Amino acid sequence: MDALEYLHSLVQANEGGCRLIESVAQFDAAADHIVGLIGDSFALYSAGRFATSAFLSITAIEEIAKVHVGSFSDGAHRDDEQKNAFRSHQSKLHLAAMPTVAMGSRLNEALGGGEVDRLINSMQKGRLVKKREAALYFEKRGESIIFPSDRISKDDARGLLLLAVEIFDDALVGSTNHSFELSEHTDEIFSTVTNDIL
Repeated sequence: MDALEYLHSLVQANEGGCRLIESVAQFDAAADHIVGLIGDSFALYSAGRFATSAFLSITAIEEIAKVHVGSFSDGAHRDDEQKNAFRSHQSKLHLAAMPTVAMGSRLNEALGGGEVDRLINSMQKGRLVKKREAALYFEKRGESIIFPSDRISKDDARGLLLLAVEIFDDALVGSTNHSFELSEHTDEIFSTVTNDIL
């Protein structure tokens, strides 16, 4: 099931039900929260803390999906009231992988079409959840301890930060006047990271 079909199933399951986001004020506050995560990710990227930057970028992507879909649904599944898409990292990343993200030229020019497709595919197939965990937790492999800084490169962090900004722009910017104002800040981050002006 692709992201559009999944979104449609959540909205259908919620016909006449509650929504996570019920007002413009809530939407704007959630957008502020997301831009804060993107800004923190950028600050960590700028400081060379690539693993933690990647973790926050992935978290921002998940929160974007919650706001975008939460404007229409409470995240509950039609067939299982115990399941909620907003409590699953994989579900949120799957919802964020909308086909429109890869359609714009900005992200494709910054990363290359092949890399954009790889990132979208990793969101759809669950690999980005594993990268999220790798960006935060260390583990022991044999006699060695592997830290997040060993597994997350600058290129990984760069791609995820640019992806988070693009998904924010694609899913939320334009929904309210405040989201347009916030996009000025995220567009500046995108430009700085794209041109590696650090």
